[in-house]
Amino acid sequence: MSTSSGDIELATLLRSEDKEGDAQTEGPLSEEQGSHEECLQPQENESSSVLSSESSDNAPKEQDRRRCFLDLHLLPVKLYYFIFMLGAGCIFPFLTVYFRFVGLSASQNGIVQGIRPFVNCVATPLWGMVGDKLGKVRVIWIVSTFNFIAFTAILGLIGPSSVTKAIHQGCNCTSVEANFSISEVLDSFNLTLASLCEEVEENRIDAEVSKFLQLAIIVAIGEFLAAPTLALADHFAMQALGNERKGDYGKQRLWGAVGWGLGAVGGGYVADGETPCDVKYTMLFIIFISVSSLGIIAAFFVCPSKTLSSPVKDKEKNEKELLPFIQRFKAIFSNPNIIAFLIAIWTLAMFMILIDNFLFWFLQDLGANQTLLGLSLAFTCMGEVPVFFISGRVIARIGHSGVVYIVFLAYALRFISYSFLSNPWIVLAIELLHGVTFALLWAVSTLYARHIAPPGLEASSLSIVSAVYWGLGRGCGGILGGIAWERYGARTTFRGAAVMAVSGCILYWAFCQLRAAMKRGLISFSACRSLCKKSNKYIVHVDNGETS
Repeated sequence: MSTSSGDIELATLLRSEDKEGDAQTEGPLSEEQGSHEECLQPQENESSSVLSSESSDNAPKEQDRRRCFLDLHLLPVKLYYFIFMLGAGCIFPFLTVYFRFVGLSASQNGIVQGIRPFVNCVATPLWGMVGDKLGKVRVIWIVSTFNFIAFTAILGLIGPSSVTKAIHQGCNCTSVEANFSISEVLDSFNLTLASLCEEVEENRIDAEVSKFLQLAIIVAIGEFLAAPTLALADHFAMQALGNERKGDYGKQRLWGAVGWGLGAVGGGYVADGETPCDVKYTMLFIIFISVSSLGIIAAFFVCPSKTLSSPVKDKEKNEKELLPFIQRFKAIFSNPNIIAFLIAIWTLAMFMILIDNFLFWFLQDLGANQTLLGLSLAFTCMGEVPVFFISGRVIARIGHSGVVYIVFLAYALRFISYSFLSNPWIVLAIELLHGVTFALLWAVSTLYARHIAPPGLEASSLSIVSAVYWGLGRGCGGILGGIAWERYGARTTFRGAAVMAVSGCILYWAFCQLRAAMKRGLISFSACRSLCKKSNKYIVHVDNGETS
């Protein structure tokens, strides 16, 4: 498997964490003299010297510190991921069922849930740019975390209407279906069946519309104000790791997977209790607020690593930052390698939301119970933890493009396995692949975003990657996946997604090979452009009825 120069640079960066530094830093990652596009792609012969940030005198001390089982400097990062995801895991897997309990129809539920990714797509890079421009990234991170907690808590105050409560009397909280005797209601109110049904239906529709508008507005505003929370958490995690230990990002992020898994299991235990529905959801929101609030405290103690900067690095960084802010920002999108990578993670995000939105529906059609659905979430987290732990070494071995190939093929394997599934319990083994399709992908996305970030735009770069994945990709995938599911059914949709995954892998591989050949001088850009022009002229001749 051939790798591009960007892969070699990123791999060299991650391998350097296992070696002792022998010389002073000669410059920051991805910075060298020349144009700004060259700054985004440093040469191979400079990468080893560029990526070292401490002298050989400090190397033994650094090695000793890494051997410690518990690094106190990184403890706040681990705590933030664990606490934040623990609180989110208590409530977010059950929001769809909660909205149904409040009185939303299936279509209204889908619209409310679909608002998040599209708002996230706009808000996350916007807040990242504001933070980089004003130099207030930490303030925005802490405030966005607070907004995330506050606006999620507000959702818990939007309880069901009186009409919905009447329908839910004696309900089963899992299915939230009406279970009352029409004859008893008729005897109580002495109404005809027709008039009663008409009145209840009118009141129900009015209540649904009212609750739908309230929830849609709260979700939209809350998502806009809280969108950069996780993207900026990744930014500060990378800062805390410093230049020497960027490959250890996965070892910090895995605590988020542990927290999410424990939160989902605990939340499911509360939701499956015998208490009334409104009491259950109130308990879940209270647990969420109590746990997640501790994450704000942890955020105050996250500090950048001492290896993050050096006098030489600061001097060169200041020189680069003399470029206009917008010009530095546009430089991110002027690199074909970056655009191709963003397209790849956009496609992979669509695959992920297809599974998130519709896998449980498919399993329920196969006869799966709530216990199995809860276990499937636990197995996805079990798959994430070890992959996050070894992600740095994997990326160092095969580079970012190699990881993207593997993730595409892992999604193809998941979709094919789903399409032939007959026993729902087999899904537990399939869900272990989530460690590859999400944990490995997100680890390389975070490292690559940091790697290609121009000076002073580290938060913006991570925000763009986050917006493409969590916003644009999941939003488009939710819509397209729903259309395919209704038109072609579950198994055909999964098989079609598997074909798309294999095709995506082939296309991304072909692009990487083309870029590598152009970089080695085997193919010139002018030759490619000339070939495209000749192809266009031929197409015009054919359209005009000519064959020459």
